[in-house]
Amino acid sequence: MRLSLPFQVASCLIDGDVGLETTREERLLDPRVLDLASRIRVEIDPAIDDPNGFDPQTIAFALRDGTTRSITLERALGTPENPLDRERQLAKFRACLAYGAPDWEPARGERLLELLDGLDGLADIAPLLDLV
Repeated sequence: MRLSLPFQVASCLIDGDVGLETTREERLLDPRVLDLASRIRVEIDPAIDDPNGFDPQTIAFALRDGTTRSITLERALGTPENPLDRERQLAKFRACLAYGAPDWEPARGERLLELLDGLDGLADIAPLLDLV
């Protein structure tokens, strides 16, 4: 269920976002998310040649009042064709770091980011290895 599109869409609709926290056990068992996910259908567009492709993506909603809403994303966010801007890159880095290394002091994470940003010019990776 963790990688299920209905689960992810339901989580996004309820929480306003999908992140690493979405896959925590308590979220996977949340009855509100599971109920909404049970009402979401995934349909494969027969016009798309690559069943493993990321785009284009269309999401459509049929609302209780009978109206429908849809949006199409031609290129998936975070791909070379539609990259994250710097602000979103930093937010994603910090969220991943907080999730994966919750005991790290913020200064340590910022130092890691600084070293990673300058990786091409780093003469020695010892300072990077010292952090991890």
